[in-house]
Amino acid sequence: MARIAVGGFHHETNCFVPVTTNFEYFAGVSDRPPLSRGDEVLRNLPGRKFGMSGFIADMADEHDLAPLVWTSGGAGGYVTSDAYERIVGEMIGRLSQAMPVDAVFLSCHGAMVAEGYDDCESDLLAHVRKVVGPDVPVGVELDLHCNVGAGTLRDATVIVTFKEYPHVDVPDRADDLFTVMEGAIEGRTRPVMAAWNCRMIGVFHTTRQPMRGFVDKLMAMEGKDGVLALSIAHGFPWSDIPEM
Repeated sequence: MARIAVGGFHHETNCFVPVTTNFEYFAGVSDRPPLSRGDEVLRNLPGRKFGMSGFIADMADEHDLAPLVWTSGGAGGYVTSDAYERIVGEMIGRLSQAMPVDAVFLSCHGAMVAEGYDDCESDLLAHVRKVVGPDVPVGVELDLHCNVGAGTLRDATVIVTFKEYPHVDVPDRADDLFTVMEGAIEGRTRPVMAAWNCRMIGVFHTTRQPMRGFVDKLMAMEGKDGVLALSIAHGFPWSDIPEM
């Protein structure tokens, strides 16, 4: 049985929206579970179609879960620096208290931008890596409308994005991430990531060609010839940052 820290921090930031997203919005957004801390994560997320729900379903019976923080602000303008720093500060504080852990699973969006923080996911992962050290596996599930920064690639052990748009496969991709991470936790595999920039920006529906065939091909290649997972990041065009 492994001790696994789980947490999530979501926001899809449109840098051209003039209204910021503050801490109170994360704490009380009506159409999603409220900001959940510690054991509240295990009570509020099971049975829902979030990546964290998939993690909990996969791991709760077999592993010792250390729940951190989970919150989602949906989509909107820049996250305020106060909201970002408070939520990350609490997540990292809880991770520090939970140490030692054998792995960390994070559910994020991949297109969060805060005041003073262009690439929030890379910043968050840098804090996580500072706490857990270089050898603890850190797995991240991202929305496919993400901008994958250099820091995210450096500090995550495994990144798995949704494969489908519309997003009908969120729990399935959490399963994929768990499968790859389980090998890393047990020492059976040593995941190595690489990224290729297609130099394309767009909104590509996977329900029709040519994207349907492309995604099917990706899935057929996984698990063969040393390939553990393949993901495509479509990017989020409304992120006014260098990573876009």
